[in-house]
Amino acid sequence: PPDPPGGASREPRRPRSRRAPARTPGRSASSPARRDLGLPAAMALSSELLGAIDDVCANQTSAGASHTCERLLSAAVTDLDAAIGDGETARTIFYLLIGAYMVLFMQAGFAMLEVGVVRAKNAKAIAFKNLVDLFLGGVVWWLIGFGLSANGASGATGTNNYADSWGSNGASFLHSFAFAVTTTTIVSGGVAERCKFDAYVAYSIFMIGIIYPLVVSWCWDGEGFLAERGFLDFAGSGVVHLTGGVGALVGAICVGPRYGRFVDDDDEGIVEVVEFKSHSSVISNLGTYILFFGWFSFNASSTLAADADSMHTAAVAAANTLLCPAFAFCVGMIMQIYYFRTHDLPAAHNYILGGLVAITGPCAFVQSWAACVIGVISAITTSTASHVNVALKIDDPLDAFAVHGANGLLGLIAVGLFAEENLVGDDDFGAFLGGGGRILEANLLGGLVIIAWSGGVSLVIFQGLKYLPGVGLRVDKDTELLGLDMKYHDGFAYPELSQAMVQEANEYRLAEMRVQQKNIKKKKRAAKTPRRTGQPGSMKGSSMEGGSDKDSSVSGWVRRKETRDDASETKL
Repeated sequence: PPDPPGGASREPRRPRSRRAPARTPGRSASSPARRDLGLPAAMALSSELLGAIDDVCANQTSAGASHTCERLLSAAVTDLDAAIGDGETARTIFYLLIGAYMVLFMQAGFAMLEVGVVRAKNAKAIAFKNLVDLFLGGVVWWLIGFGLSANGASGATGTNNYADSWGSNGASFLHSFAFAVTTTTIVSGGVAERCKFDAYVAYSIFMIGIIYPLVVSWCWDGEGFLAERGFLDFAGSGVVHLTGGVGALVGAICVGPRYGRFVDDDDEGIVEVVEFKSHSSVISNLGTYILFFGWFSFNASSTLAADADSMHTAAVAAANTLLCPAFAFCVGMIMQIYYFRTHDLPAAHNYILGGLVAITGPCAFVQSWAACVIGVISAITTSTASHVNVALKIDDPLDAFAVHGANGLLGLIAVGLFAEENLVGDDDFGAFLGGGGRILEANLLGGLVIIAWSGGVSLVIFQGLKYLPGVGLRVDKDTELLGLDMKYHDGFAYPELSQAMVQEANEYRLAEMRVQQKNIKKKKRAAKTPRRTGQPGSMKGSSMEGGSDKDSSVSGWVRRKETRDDASETKL
């Protein structure tokens, strides 16, 4: 395997981290195996130069002349090996660049996924936040993040890479940035549709500049304290997705649920969940396809080298990247059909993405059957985490924690359970396969450290922004109901979506919520006392008189303007 792009020698590569590989010890520079790997130009040089030297040496009889020929031959072989090494380094740099381009294109997938899931009145806002993640994040990563990541940043060399992407570190800088911006984008899904723009910008700077880079240095740098304990995460189930998923969960809790998401009766403890449907499942479907395509590079390019051994590892990672989400999708759809009698497209997207996240860490360490098992567990994990969030009244519009956080932790655990001995290259391998529990213990410790670090710092940042005078974390109620596009982005993304239409829809929704609250209280009172007819202000045909909620209660509530006992509940 080739040297890292910076030329620094490292320990022999095992597919256990994202550090760049070193030359394999025990193989001499003049061995035939090294010469056979040369570029065409190097091979042409060997056939001419070495042949000429051999002819000269064959005609020398004296000891001095023979020694001179040996020195010439040794020098020629050294030069030839250097040319071959330069070619291998060039191939590695090219491989990193191509991988970075494809992973960066995943940002288009994230943008389409999130735009399709949110309501139409917030389409511009979520798209603009993705631009902030990419381009402002690039500045912050160059200034701070790349340096803090140390040698864990895609094989970077040196110890002072702040505001520096010069020379051979350029490929490492770009490749590591593509992974860093993914972490930040995950958080935008958890706080979508109600977070202030300036507050989100401030948090994204901390995420890509401090939170994520330190996780990288702990886990992927050979001298990081988690890496030294045997932490294994090939492409970032924990480092990337668990970090971002926990940040999204904390953000969703701090900013609170969207207005009207949960309707509850404080006296009785009854909660009704109001579903906010995706405004365009077709757009989010396109985003899922883009993410699925880019994920092959996300996982496979984490070999950080283009030699023969690394390409075999990349092939294993790519195959598992297909199998795990495929099984997650199938199991998820079976659950959807059995429990809900529906083929829900947004749910299918989450099952696919959850499977991709779960296999990101173990993709190069497990066999295909284990990838299929991980996919089955991933579907159950995604569904369970999503329903637990709803039960706890946590509003996560894109299920960022269920997809990225919960499955990121699953990926770390899967490495400790299913890692193959011949793929890990260590005496300790998967616990389910007869190995010890060292890898599982190290990954559980790493998962807890990531949760504590990302969650703790995110909590401090979000709460600080929430109570910071002049900043705040959440938009006001009118802005949220009208839509962030009108307030922050000079109008809606769709011309036909006028302000009057949004106001009308919000009035209808407010009225519906009030009727639901009334109905909950009415049903509880009716269960305790006999129902009495002819109450002052009662509406004939409404749900409070046994009519249909859907057909008459909402429309009647909107139309009626007369004074009631509780005027605040009826005035629109």
